[in-house]
Amino acid sequence: MQGHEFFHDVPLGEILDYWRAVEAGTLAYLATLTDTETARMVAPDDWRGVQFTVDGLLWHVFIHEVRHSAQVAALLRTQGIQPPWLDYLLYQLPPEVKDFVTRDRDPGSA
Repeated sequence: MQGHEFFHDVPLGEILDYWRAVEAGTLAYLATLTDTETARMVAPDDWRGVQFTVDGLLWHVFIHEVRHSAQVAALLRTQGIQPPWLDYLLYQLPPEVKDFVTRDRDPGSA
């Protein structure tokens, strides 16, 4: 399918709305986590009975997301576009500090 444009007929606004809904649902779920829930064993349907802890699966999702973020950043760079700074620490800053820190930041310099 090389060259096929996925979602070429879906307006960007709809994709962003979906992303925001998924993010809101994820944050709501994460807010409910307890030690008991993260230790719970689950067997994904496609793993033939192999079990993982919820904690382990969450780590898998986080690391998988990092991989995709790196892929998108690499793709943007191949197109001459500077990707946004996505370091985790950025999300820990208060808004007024975040604006100051990222104002002239080159994400490729770190």
